[in-house]
Amino acid sequence: MEIKVENLNEQLAAVIPATTTQQELGIKLGQSFGEIMQFLGQNGQQPVGAPFVAYYNLDPSNLQVEFGFPIAAELSESGDVKIKKVPGGKIVTAIHKGSYAKLGETYQVLTEYMKQEKIEPAMLAYEYYLNNVAEVPEDELLTKIVFYTK
Repeated sequence: MEIKVENLNEQLAAVIPATTTQQELGIKLGQSFGEIMQFLGQNGQQPVGAPFVAYYNLDPSNLQVEFGFPIAAELSESGDVKIKKVPGGKIVTAIHKGSYAKLGETYQVLTEYMKQEKIEPAMLAYEYYLNNVAEVPEDELLTKIVFYTK
């Protein structure tokens, strides 16, 4: 697994903030991605990158998240869909290959790497879904995990 430390530019995005549990996450993700895609379609827009979930904490019983898609143009907010800028900054990232159920293994590798390199993580992580189960077998899924640093 290749781990990269890089600088990320900020990116405009259409998002839906949510509070959920680990068990409800998949359901909320599907509903929110669908709602955002409908919003973009109504505004004549398409995403300009992979869908993502931003994690503002890692409490499985009270997750503070945002579901979103990168977009190219500023749009007027509507309903639950908000427009914001995904922050830029120094990040540590790796691509997880395989089941979403095993994402924790990649998180652990990234956490150990940051400890070894004395990189202090901020309480902000993103998962970018580079493909999905409708396109590829589960063992071919690609998820980019991004940790922001202090």
